[in-house]
Order: sequence, then structure tokens, then C-alpha cells
Amino acid sequence: MEDVPKPIEVGFAEFIAKLVSEVFDAVVTSQFDQERRIAELSYAAGLPSEEFAEHFVTDEQTMAELKRLFPGDSDKHPTAVYVGAPYRPKREGVSELPPINAVLGITLEKGDYRVVKKQTVLTSDGVKKVKSAVRQHLAKEHQVAVQEIIRRGIPRVITDAGRVNAKLTYEVLSIEDNAKLEKAATLGTPLRPLGHAVFISESGALSKLRLAVRQADERSPQTQKLKVNVFGEVEVEFKTLT
Repeated sequence: MEDVPKPIEVGFAEFIAKLVSEVFDAVVTSQFDQERRIAELSYAAGLPSEEFAEHFVTDEQTMAELKRLFPGDSDKHPTAVYVGAPYRPKREGVSELPPINAVLGITLEKGDYRVVKKQTVLTSDGVKKVKSAVRQHLAKEHQVAVQEIIRRGIPRVITDAGRVNAKLTYEVLSIEDNAKLEKAATLGTPLRPLGHAVFISESGALSKLRLAVRQADERSPQTQKLKVNVFGEVEVEFKTLT
């Protein structure tokens, strides 16, 4: 980030300038983020289902859905679909277990399961096939939702006017005694006589003093022990034009 003075201890003019600048940056950034997300949604809505699944459905989401569709019976096996899991193929008079075809619409073939010690179990190919089908199942649901959002029209939040309030403290500081105000021309506002009134009689004393503006800090309670001259508040109203 740029090494710029933060609104902790700067001149009043610099504080207001930074406040307005940051409001502008926030509005522009918000609009940019909205347009970027809309472009991403439009791109996702037009992808083939396989690519959508690859880019937008994570392994964690796939596993969570697998657990929901085919729950396991222990902490070690939270889902009934894993390598070596018991599997009963569908045959005449016998239903499939787990009901993979009924839930996902896919059929496991030889190679997706095998017989070990007179028991039929799932192989790694079978588990991959089921996981892929679950990922596609999730992708289809998500993509349909995205397409429906695009069809209806994506709302945009437009900032056309607003108001910013900032609580401030003001303090008269000596440049020589305050290392933070070395660059007085940039960070401070010189004190000047008002009309014919004379506040400081020493010659050249006014040029050595600055009116420092600090943003009020909630972590530093504003009590009588706080060394400031004035508490105040600045209000900036703005309107955006395009």
C-alpha cells in the first residue's frame, strides 16, 4: 500500500480530502465488484455442465452431498460409498444397495465392484464414478439456479447520494515538539491571526504551531485526561454523477 498519512493526526484540509477520496474509492470499488460478479455469473451460466462442475463444485461440497445421499454407519465411514464398502448389485427380485441407480441414475458395471471373500465390495473405479455423478448432480442444481438469476435480471446497488459523519479531535501542537508533524506543509494547517486580534505575542510563534486533526478513537475513551483542545464532528454530503 502507498505510504500516505492516515486520518489519525493530519491537518484539517488533508483529513477532509482523504475522507472524500476514500468515499469515492469505496463507491467505485463497489460498482466494479458488482460488474465483475455479474460477468462471472453470466460466464458460469453458459458453461457446459462438466466444466461448471469442475470450476464451481468443490471436493468438500461433493463429499458433503455424498454423505447426505448415502449416509454411513460410523465415524470411520461417514458415507456408505468408499473403496471396499459392501455393495449389492441389482438383480431379479433384489434391489440395489446402496441405491445408487435410483438416486443418481447411473449403473455400476463390472469393474466398479468385485467379490472379496464371498462379499461384493466397491472398487476405486466405482467410488470415482459415484463421486463424479454426485458432483454433476450438484453442478446441475447450481447452474440452473444461476441461469434463473440471469433470466430474471441481476439487481445492481447504485450509490447516487449519501452522507458521511466523522468524529474528530482538534489540538494545537508545536512542530518542534512533535516528530509526527515534521512535514508541516503537508500534514498541518498553520494558525493565523483573526482580524486585529492577537493571540500569541511572540514574533514568529504562529508559524511554529499547527492545528492537528485526529479521528476520534473508540479504543481511547474521550475523557478529561485526553489532551485535546476541542471535540467536534464533520459531516460531508455527496452525490455521484455519471
